[in-house]
Amino acid sequence: MLSIFVLDLKTLMGVLVWGDLALAILIFGYLKFHSGIDEKNPIRFFGIAKFLQFFGWLLLFYRGNVSDLISIYFGNIILYLSFFIESLVMLTVVNKMTKKWQRIQAILFIIFSMLIILVDLGWGEANLRVVVSSYAIFSLLAIPTFFYIFCKDDLPFKKYVGLYMLVFLIFLFYRGSQALFSADISLFSQSLAQSATFITLILLLFISGAGFLLIMYEKADQKTKALASLDYLTHIPNRRFFMDKAYGYFERHRIAEKPMSVLFIDIDFFKRINDQFGHLAGDEALKQLAKILQESIRPTDLCCRYGGEEFLVLLNETSEEHAMIVGKRIYENAKEINIERNPKQSFTISVGIYSGIPTENDTLEKFIDKSDQTLYRIKESGRNRVALFKEFFEEEENDGK
Repeated sequence: MLSIFVLDLKTLMGVLVWGDLALAILIFGYLKFHSGIDEKNPIRFFGIAKFLQFFGWLLLFYRGNVSDLISIYFGNIILYLSFFIESLVMLTVVNKMTKKWQRIQAILFIIFSMLIILVDLGWGEANLRVVVSSYAIFSLLAIPTFFYIFCKDDLPFKKYVGLYMLVFLIFLFYRGSQALFSADISLFSQSLAQSATFITLILLLFISGAGFLLIMYEKADQKTKALASLDYLTHIPNRRFFMDKAYGYFERHRIAEKPMSVLFIDIDFFKRINDQFGHLAGDEALKQLAKILQESIRPTDLCCRYGGEEFLVLLNETSEEHAMIVGKRIYENAKEINIERNPKQSFTISVGIYSGIPTENDTLEKFIDKSDQTLYRIKESGRNRVALFKEFFEEEENDGK
C-alpha cells in the first residue's frame, strides 16, 4: 500500500529537474509577453531561482557521473542559492523585505554553504550531507513560510500556499533528523521520509509556482482597484469612492440619530498660484493639502478631492463644535505649507462647515450643498477663514427647526 509513496528517488529528482526548467521557461515567457506589468523584479528573480534549482538538481542527479567537486559542492551551494533567492522573493510578496530579514537570510545561506563543504571535507559521510541540505532548505524557507501563514492582508490564497509549504518543511525536518541518527541514509537511499520529502517537493514546485503567479495577479488586481478609487494626483480617495462610502455613513447617522459634519474646503486664489508659479506648483499645493487632510482626520472619517482645488471631508459622529476644531486645525496647518518650487510662496484655504443630525427629509447631497453654500459665502466675504453654515444662514436654520 505504501508503494505509491516509496518511489525511486532518482526518478523523483529527474521530475524536479524538468519541472523547475519548465517553470523557469514559463515565468520568463510570462515576463516577455507581459512587458507592461509593474512588479517585474519579484517575478524575474523567482524565475532565476527556479532556473538555479533546475541546475542544482541536475548536478545532484548526476552524482557519481561527475566529480564530487561539481556534484556535492556546486550542486548543493547552487541549490541553497536558489532557495535563498526564492525566500527573498517570498519576503517581498508579504512586504517584509527589510534589511534585517535580508541579512538573516544571507547569513543562513553563507553558513550552510560553508557547512556542506566542511562536513564533506571533515567526515565525508553521506548522511551528514543529507542533514545539512535538509536543514539548509528548512532554515531558508521557515521565516517566509511563517509570514505567508500569518500575513495580515486580504490575499487568503497566500495562507493556503504557506500552509502547504509548512507541510513540506515538516517532512524536510523529519528527513534531516532521521539522517542525523542513521548512517545508512544518502541522497538516493530509499525510505518513506526520503520519498515523502521529494514527493512533497514536487507538489510544492507546482503549487508554489502557480501560487506565486496567482498571488502576483491578485496583488496587481488589488492595486488596479485601489488606483480606481484614488485621485490620480493627490492619492487620496476620489469623488466617486467618497460618495459610495458617504451614502452608507449618512444612513447610519440617520438611523442612529447621531450628528455628522461635512467640510467643504477650497484653496484660495488657486488660479493665481498656477499663473504665477506654474501648474507644477499648483499640483504640489494640492498634494500637500491632501496630506494635511489625511493627517487631520480619524480613520473612521472620509475625505476626497472633490474636483479641481476643492476637497470634501465627512466627520463621523461629530458635532459642529468639534467640526470647527477640526476645520481650524486644517486651516492652521495649511498656512504653514511652503511650496518647494518657491519657498516664499504660501497659500490659504477657506473651510465651509455644515453639521447636523440627518432626518427623514435630509439627503447626503443636502449636507454637501449646505457646506458648499457656506464656502461660497466665505469667498464672497473675503476668503481665508473657517465658518459654520449657521453664521450665514441662521434664520434659515431657525425656520427649519
